[in-house]
Amino acid sequence: MANEQPPFPLALTFEYSAHQPFTVVMVLHALGQDVEWNLSREQLLTGLRQHEGCGDIAVWPSVRRQGEEVVRMRLGPPESGVIVEIERATLGAWLESTLGLIPRGSETDHLFLDQVIDDILETDC
Repeated sequence: MANEQPPFPLALTFEYSAHQPFTVVMVLHALGQDVEWNLSREQLLTGLRQHEGCGDIAVWPSVRRQGEEVVRMRLGPPESGVIVEIERATLGAWLESTLGLIPRGSETDHLFLDQVIDDILETDC
């Protein structure tokens, strides 16, 4: 990125629910505000091993100068997005725990489309 800024620590929270089995919610806690990003669990799992994604979200493994393995996520457009970095082992262990809740390939077993449709129809626009 052309306008790179120096790194600074950022608190992250990851949330996963059987009600949205394909989605991981990542909450960035910075400067007194919380910003939520909905990420694909599958994209994060793939991003542990190889570059995955284009557009506003990309995930890929990397190694810091000290040899520490990390996963980098670009959030936003390629030319102006922010890069978030997390230890690969930490993210991998957390994702593994989501697979214990909802194994890969069984996500659709946890979708209750009638409830989703009811929720949409009840929403005031």
